[in-house]
Amino acid sequence: MAAVDIVRLEEVQQWLEETKLRLGNLDDELVGTAKTQVFARLNGTFDTTTWTNYSTTPDLIRKIISLYVAAWTYARQYSEATAEQRNQYASWLESRADALLEGVLAGDLELIGISGADEVGQPAFWPDDTTGAVQQYDAAGNAIGGQYSEDIKFSMGKVF
Repeated sequence: MAAVDIVRLEEVQQWLEETKLRLGNLDDELVGTAKTQVFARLNGTFDTTTWTNYSTTPDLIRKIISLYVAAWTYARQYSEATAEQRNQYASWLESRADALLEGVLAGDLELIGISGADEVGQPAFWPDDTTGAVQQYDAAGNAIGGQYSEDIKFSMGKVF
């Protein structure tokens, strides 16, 4: 499968000013690199093995890949900019892709219709009625009191 099957030319071109850079086709190597980079970052959280083409890859992931491809294409096209300073627009595109990818990884952005590996569970609250319910020890390893001893200062289940 060619990496170009993941994103379409229009998705990359939308980030590029047509009067400055009009793409005739996508660079398969750049698309493949962007796909590999994005999928590698998402692999521990999402099952990326089913994302094999345009229709099976989530829309937001395609947008992130297209942003990387556009950024790298633009940076390469206008690489005559001073060596000390990167192309600002290419840097902005790449930082936008990075931010979106971080948002997906952090769970701030949802991939519609896709379940993550780490589903959100029930919240935990501490202290609770079991806090201090086991034998307590000091730094030297000596037992302090007994189970349910003076280390419990209050109970969450009692009404005053």
